[in-house]
Amino acid sequence: GDLAAAARRLERFAEMPESADVQDVAEWACGAATLHLADGDPKEALRFAEDAMAEREALSYGHSCVKESFAIGLEAALRLEDHGKVEEILAIVRSHALGRRTPFYQGHAARIEARLPDRSDQDAERLFGDAIGAFRRIEAPFRLAVVLLEYAEWLEERGRRDDAGPLVPEARAIFQGLQAKPWLDRADRVGRTSAVTS
Repeated sequence: GDLAAAARRLERFAEMPESADVQDVAEWACGAATLHLADGDPKEALRFAEDAMAEREALSYGHSCVKESFAIGLEAALRLEDHGKVEEILAIVRSHALGRRTPFYQGHAARIEARLPDRSDQDAERLFGDAIGAFRRIEAPFRLAVVLLEYAEWLEERGRRDDAGPLVPEARAIFQGLQAKPWLDRADRVGRTSAVTS
């Protein structure tokens, strides 16, 4: 949650966007996208995420910056309620064999699709479950905690606080171990709501 420190770190590499090396360009764009999303600016986050994703053929779909930018781009588009852009990003990945089969891509696609407003509750629950399973398989604790929390929030919105309650402690424990303060605060809000109403 230390955005000032993150901004200072990114600034140290301010020359990277002008580099002739596409990896430098993608890494800086990915960092900028991450910072803007954390700072509550999904429009700029999406712009930089797309810059990084544009290098996917040069770097491969397995490159960390391409993968991370895919996740950031989806989240930013969803926050902007640009569901057409969400589908566009999903289509890019679905058209590539690697994107269709890796748990990282599958997990992020599922967690975003679960939160689209046109999903039935039954489909959303299945997609949340798919995302949780994918992130457990690749042992990605932060990703797992995020989707557990998002699922708990989704359940609470539907008045299912008893179902939401058990998800929060696992998510909170992971965030606490990672010192992810903004996410801890968010988990605590869900936990308090569940505690008050149970």
